[in-house]
Formats: sequence, C-alpha cells, structure tokens
Amino acid sequence: MEAKEIYKICKAVSLLPRTVEGREVTKKSQTVIYNGVRYYPVSLILSYDNGEPTTSAVLHDLKAKSTVTAKIEKIEKG
Repeated sequence: MEAKEIYKICKAVSLLPRTVEGREVTKKSQTVIYNGVRYYPVSLILSYDNGEPTTSAVLHDLKAKSTVTAKIEKIEKG
C-alpha cells in the first residue's frame, strides 16, 4: 500500500469511538493485512535507512490487542 492510503485509514479510524482495548473498528475498509493478520493502522513513521527515507506504519492487532511496526511495502488492503 501507499502511505497516502494508510494515512486516510488512520484518519478515519481516529474518529471512531475509543475503548480500553483500542478503537471500535467494524469495517474491513478500516483495516489492513500484514503477515496474514488483520490490523488497523494507528500512525505512520518516517525514518531513514542508509540515508534513504523509509515509511513504516504502527498497526494495532484486533485480536491480540497489541501493536507492531511494519514497512508499508509489506502491508496489504484489508
């Protein structure tokens, strides 16, 4: 996925009701897939690797209630 797409999902999810376990995500359009697991994106991170910019996303796991950081090139649409 492109960073712009993930940004749009992050913005939409940020408007959803918040619970102790995270956001109340109910639509697949508000999620992404990483390593076969469904997540909702929380934020984007811009960093540098060997002088080259790279973008990662912080993803919240809907079942494990935890977060992972993934390079956006490895993230698929939900």
